[in-house]
Amino acid sequence: MWEVRRLNIHIKWNNNKSAIKLPVLPESFEISALQNNNTVTIHDFGDINLLGVRSLYEITLESFFPHMHYDFCQCTPGKPYDYIRKLQNLFEKNTLVHLIITGTNINGYFTISSFAYGEEDRAGDVSYSLTFTEYRNPGKAASGKASAGKNSTKITLKTGAEISITHDKTMCKESYIRT
Repeated sequence: MWEVRRLNIHIKWNNNKSAIKLPVLPESFEISALQNNNTVTIHDFGDINLLGVRSLYEITLESFFPHMHYDFCQCTPGKPYDYIRKLQNLFEKNTLVHLIITGTNINGYFTISSFAYGEEDRAGDVSYSLTFTEYRNPGKAASGKASAGKNSTKITLKTGAEISITHDKTMCKESYIRT
């Protein structure tokens, strides 16, 4: 028999002193990021893949704030536009929020990078879409290993010439030396 996992989604701010618990869970969600690798084509050799660093994680939540209490609500809901006002304020002030989805590994700091809402019918429920983008503290990234930002690749071509490629992640540049 399948066990139904009960999730809760919390959006906290102001050092976790203020919070919203989403009353109706989204049907699904997905968290995604990319690797910022670069493909470089070298004459007489072909393509090489220069390794980059991971982009910021993004997650989009789509659901609605109910006008009344439904059996599937996670908590007793407040007024739909009270939620909207709070989220709109967080969005417009670009406030750092603590997003927690219990029962998953999603527990981190994000900003709201996209916010949309509206009513689909006359029932009074307010649908919304929120996109959260991971927050990375630039001070922590800069204090990492100084040598970790550089990758070097040496390639010997059929002609006997060598190409040395240094990819400097901290300076976001590549240099090519053909010998």
